[in-house]
Amino acid sequence: METGALVVNVIKKIIGRISNGDYPIGKRLPAERELCRQLDVSRGTLRKALADLEALGVVARRHGSGTIVTRLAPKQLPSHVLPMGFRDLSLEDVNYARKTIELAALDYCNGRLNNMALKRMKTLVSLMATNLYVLPEFLRYDAEFHQVLVQASGNPAIFAAYCAIEEYRRFLQIYTTLNEKDEEISLEYHRKILAALEARNKTLARRYLTAHLNDVVKGALRAQQK
Repeated sequence: METGALVVNVIKKIIGRISNGDYPIGKRLPAERELCRQLDVSRGTLRKALADLEALGVVARRHGSGTIVTRLAPKQLPSHVLPMGFRDLSLEDVNYARKTIELAALDYCNGRLNNMALKRMKTLVSLMATNLYVLPEFLRYDAEFHQVLVQASGNPAIFAAYCAIEEYRRFLQIYTTLNEKDEEISLEYHRKILAALEARNKTLARRYLTAHLNDVVKGALRAQQK
């Protein structure tokens, strides 16, 4: 397995163990040597995975205290560290809001994004491909792709609505990459959405965007049930 893919695989294993309670929120992860044994990886691979997990906000490495699990299972966290009303939200709630806003953005501009937006989205898809095995960067470019799409609608109210749910979307984003091949599937959807937009085919762009967001939440739910 390529080094990058191995790191992502380790990230997903650790996230999965946090999600099912093996590594509890607020507690230290096992020592590096023990983690290497449990996950059957080298110390170098483990350290890269932990660095990426820290960049994602899942763990915090503290001098003298080890690596602490800081988040992932939002329903288990104290209310004061959650976005307002988060305990009443589900993955489906956030996904429905995203679809409503992003599809409204497509409808408002009739799927005709300006050339500057399309050029940036093309660059972002290329960066997603380049960072397929660097999870924090992949997710960052993924998020910007959708932000550019909404902002390019030219409707400040639609963009404000999207920004209003950003905290929820970002908090749940980590659930969307737990399954094998999730990044490859996501990348392919982004390529199809971009191609449809470049062809000025709003109907096709809507179809791919809807399928992509539906697939995101289905994958997240499958990961939670493991």
